[in-house]
Formats: sequence, structure tokens, C-alpha cells
Amino acid sequence: MPDRSAFWPPVPDWSRAVREASGLCLRASEPAVAWQLSGAFAPVLAGLGVIARGPRECCEGETYALRLAPDCVLLLGAIPPGVTAGGGADGRAASPRADGSVCIDVEGERAAALMACGSEYPFEAAPAPAQECARLLFAGLRVGVVRRPQGWRLHVERPWAAALWHWLEDILEQGAA
Repeated sequence: MPDRSAFWPPVPDWSRAVREASGLCLRASEPAVAWQLSGAFAPVLAGLGVIARGPRECCEGETYALRLAPDCVLLLGAIPPGVTAGGGADGRAASPRADGSVCIDVEGERAAALMACGSEYPFEAAPAPAQECARLLFAGLRVGVVRRPQGWRLHVERPWAAALWHWLEDILEQGAA
């Protein structure tokens, strides 16, 4: 079978993936702890002092949750106390997801322009009601988005992370943002 790898750029080393251009910085990382929680986990989040966020709600800490659906969140930075992987008779389910995603920070004075290249979503508008989903289409991919103090953090599933990273690099090189 022919080697098709020559047709695609290599997957970045996520521990060292950083790109900077005037007024813009892209930085990738792999979350150490990430859990997808479905069901009645509000008491668990409250015990951690975490409020689920949408794409325009700013979160400053390293422990936060992205609102994926009315009863589903992606919790990052903390192991939920007393929660084990799997589902239960109480209608709750938990899955560790750290190995399944990559985070890409988009920061700097041109971050809003880059975000506008990826989606028509109004990232800089006032935060929407607390039911807004953090997962949306960005650069044609389903991406979890959360506002950070210096820009935004994109949470992308690992199989699509390299494609998103290379798309962001192309936008950076073209100066479109």
C-alpha cells in the first residue's frame, strides 16, 4: 500500500506547539484532566466551585467546565470527587476525556479577528443566557470554545486537532486575522 503520509503535514508535538505573529499567539496543550459528565452533576460542580460556561463567558482558573448540553459538561482541571467512569442507575454517566482532546489558546490583540475568521458567531458580544452551548462550528470543525482573560481557548477532539492547528497557522501566515 502506498505511503499517504507525504500528502499531509505532520501532527505537531502538542507540548511544544507555539506560533506567534504580531499581535497574536497560538499555544497548544494537552489537558492533564478532563471528564465528560452527563446527568445531574450540578452538586459535583458546585462542590468544586465551578460554573459551566459558554463561548463568551470568561473563565480565569485552570478548573472550569464547558456547557455542551443542558445536562452535559466537559470538566477540565479537576477529578470529580466520588465519580468513576461509567454510568449508573441514577442516570449519570462520566467518561475521562483527557486523552481525547487538545486545547489551543488564541491570545493577543488580534485574537478577536482570528476568531471571526473561523466562525460567524459573535464572540465579543455580551455573554448570552446561561444555557448557551460552548460547542460550535469553528473552521468547519466542532470545537468547544471558552473565553479566557487574554483571548479564547479552543477544545478540539484529537483526531481533528492537527487540521485545526494547520488552519490557524495558515490564517496567521496569510495575515488574514
